[in-house]
Formats: sequence, structure tokens, C-alpha cells
Amino acid sequence: MTQAICRGDAEAAADCFAENGVYHDGFYGEFKGRAAIADMVRLKDGLIERYEEIFERAQVLARLGFADERILKSVRKWAGA
Repeated sequence: MTQAICRGDAEAAADCFAENGVYHDGFYGEFKGRAAIADMVRLKDGLIERYEEIFERAQVLARLGFADERILKSVRKWAGA
């Protein structure tokens, strides 16, 4: 899959999955089926065309190993509490 993406071949990357395959990504979410997977990895000017940074900040902090207390403190700050 990675080799296909690096050479700009979104369809070949999607072909690494079953027709009804699901690609789960911690930041970008879930993509169901080859067409959706191909759209996710399609390149434009050498970059993934759909790239956007949308993520749940608390989940990212947890994955980075931050202590629960620190995450809760940050969430409260973001919520204005």
C-alpha cells in the first residue's frame, strides 16, 4: 500500500483491501470500500489531496502517553471550565 501511495497510484493502494474493506485511521477516521480508500490517498502535487487536520485532542494526548489528570485539565481548559 505504501509503495502504491508513494508512486501516486491510489487505485493500487485501494486494491490492497477487499472490495468491502475498511481502513481505520486514528486521525482521519474510517474509510469503507476501495473507492473511499482510493479517494483518501489520492495525491495532488505530491501530497494527499484530502489532507486536513481534524482530530480529537484528548485522544491524541492519550495516545502520546499523557497522564489522565493532565488530559482532563486540558479538556477543561479547552471547554472554558
